[in-house]
Amino acid sequence: MSINYFHITHSQQQIIDEFCQIKNTNLQNIINNYIKEFPDINDKNKKANTIKLMKYIFNIRYPIYSKIKNSFEELIRKTKKTNISLNTHEIFEDTSVNININISNYNELIKSIEFLEQKKQYFKEYFKALENEDIL
Repeated sequence: MSINYFHITHSQQQIIDEFCQIKNTNLQNIINNYIKEFPDINDKNKKANTIKLMKYIFNIRYPIYSKIKNSFEELIRKTKKTNISLNTHEIFEDTSVNININISNYNELIKSIEFLEQKKQYFKEYFKALENEDIL
């Protein structure tokens, strides 16, 4: 796989160079490992490929933070297109999650509570990830 499948900006190149130095590797090795893990690369969309590559690098560079962030993003995906929004500290400095529910009647409240009840496993996984990793 070639670098031609990506459009790497100067600032992204700086991040990659730092990562390569820390991990004692080079960009081609990173790309090869990335392709092994994610073989569905789109040869026509360099920007999307680059975003995925940078996320891949970030996940390797910061595994604990990435695990927690990915867990919270999964929570957000599960509440998308509902009247519920979730917020937490951007870098997870504390373990709190703010749950905002926009309702205009009692039935919406009940539906929201039931929805959250159905998604409690995702909350459990998020808090478990926080407890298992000493990032605070």
